[in-house]
Amino acid sequence: MMLGLLLARAGIAVVVLEKHADFLRDFRGDTIHPSTLEVMYELGIVDDFLRRPHQEVRQLKGQIGNQTIAVADFTHLPTHCKFLGLMPQWDFLDFIVEQARRYPSFNLKMQAEVTGLLDQRRLMELFDDGSTIVLDSIHHWIPEVRELCHGLQEELGGTGRATAFITPPHEFGLELHADAYEIFVLQIAGSKEWSLYPRLDPIPREGLNLDRADFADVAPDVVVLREGDLLYVPWGTPHSVKPIGTLSAHVSIAVNFPTWADILSQAVEYLLADEGLNGAAHLRPGTEPALAAELKARLDDLAGQISAIDAQEIAAQFVEYATYPERRQANTTLTCH
Repeated sequence: MMLGLLLARAGIAVVVLEKHADFLRDFRGDTIHPSTLEVMYELGIVDDFLRRPHQEVRQLKGQIGNQTIAVADFTHLPTHCKFLGLMPQWDFLDFIVEQARRYPSFNLKMQAEVTGLLDQRRLMELFDDGSTIVLDSIHHWIPEVRELCHGLQEELGGTGRATAFITPPHEFGLELHADAYEIFVLQIAGSKEWSLYPRLDPIPREGLNLDRADFADVAPDVVVLREGDLLYVPWGTPHSVKPIGTLSAHVSIAVNFPTWADILSQAVEYLLADEGLNGAAHLRPGTEPALAAELKARLDDLAGQISAIDAQEIAAQFVEYATYPERRQANTTLTCH
């Protein structure tokens, strides 16, 4: 996981696969060595780590009879953190994942088990049987597509990611679904028929697979894309896609924008890093009135701090960050659907 963070920080597309649904494995160790803490210091994340519950061991001692012997003394190390950190490994991995997800090139797939390498013969068998080949993040290795993604990002302020879909004849390329991003579709070979339904309300925060039966009474707008045609699909618009007659291929450029929930969360995040909020909130039975009063006072204080935020400055920082193309790297995979 640490390697994934370092690669993502360097702008390299990385996919980390975790077989299980969480990190709660008893066989994982709980020690964070001073050398690891020094790496986190160099990455600028050690302060965030130290704000999390942990223990610090500065010396290791052994008892032999009545005599206590110092086995190790970390206070002499030439590091900024002169101790051995102790934290449940699952908490440490959650922390590293949180840091790594700040970089768009990092992708963690839970419940993903590697069972073998790509079999090209099997790939073509699946394609001949009707599967669509999906080439993810082709902007990494096609310069013209990368420039197009960067141009959209500079113009719109959203992060662009290009995916190619190659569909055999007479098959549904994509079943009915709605995406949580804007889509620009360029047909590059053959023809495809797009069925577009009214935009969902409320707009989903995540992509949704939809049931056609729920749209039985809704007549979609049907658009046929031929080679060279371009189509714009707004965020949250249900759609399905199928080729017409022959093999068909198109490139979808997904332009991802933060939600207002994301914006507000980031705007107040540094307020919640106040060390005055580090104290334990004891939730003993019978303390509800005192807890409610304390909570009310802290919420009022937070509201006052939020109202004092310079919204103009924060907005300028968001726009500057959002329109800087080099910050966007995505993952490259090849899959069949």
